[in-house]
Amino acid sequence: MSLSPFFLFRDVISNPSVAAKLGLTILVPAYGFRVLTDRRADIGPEAVYAPTPDLLWLLAAVALFVAVVVWVALRRHRFVLAGPGDDIAPGWGRVLQYLRALLILVLILAVPGIALTGLLMVLSDMLFADALESGAGQAALSFVISCVLIWPMLRLGLVFPAVAVDRRMSFRASWRLTAPVAGALWGATAVLACVDILAGMLGTVSPTMGALGDAVVMMLNLAALTALYQLCAQGDSTGA
Repeated sequence: MSLSPFFLFRDVISNPSVAAKLGLTILVPAYGFRVLTDRRADIGPEAVYAPTPDLLWLLAAVALFVAVVVWVALRRHRFVLAGPGDDIAPGWGRVLQYLRALLILVLILAVPGIALTGLLMVLSDMLFADALESGAGQAALSFVISCVLIWPMLRLGLVFPAVAVDRRMSFRASWRLTAPVAGALWGATAVLACVDILAGMLGTVSPTMGALGDAVVMMLNLAALTALYQLCAQGDSTGA
């Protein structure tokens, strides 16, 4: 199936005002997380193991960031898929289901992701050591690693919009439903990888710029998963 690389982001492109509101909602906890991460970098590695106020604030910022992102994700998925009249505040049940699915996805991708990332880094160091000393070489390696992680995330990610509309869906079903567009998803994967790399670069400038980058990445991922669900799963009754 032919698919434009930007098709999955049409919700953000066609509704910039809505995208701006979502971005502002995510921006505050993202900024807090960035600031606290920068502060921890200044107080030494021992803070990783000691329950200092900075570590507690960092954990609180992470919890707030995740909670806001999940809440925004559920509201946006449901608004687009079920319509404005059904845009109700997500209950704790949906929030916990979303978090559970997110944790499972991280575990699914962790082992192969780490293995493939390590293999790519070793091969790149062996074959392109000189090129990797340049910023362009490092960016190219980051792009490849990001693509390796983002593509399976898109293939498995229909589970998240399904939670928002109270539909049971397994990761196996998500993989099956996205099979017809598997090849076409590489275009959207490349777009997300580029944005992810740019967001990482912005994070080196200042916490504010890093938070803006985080908000953009989150908005594009939400738009992509919602559009992919509409394309592949809406109307399908075999999601178990």
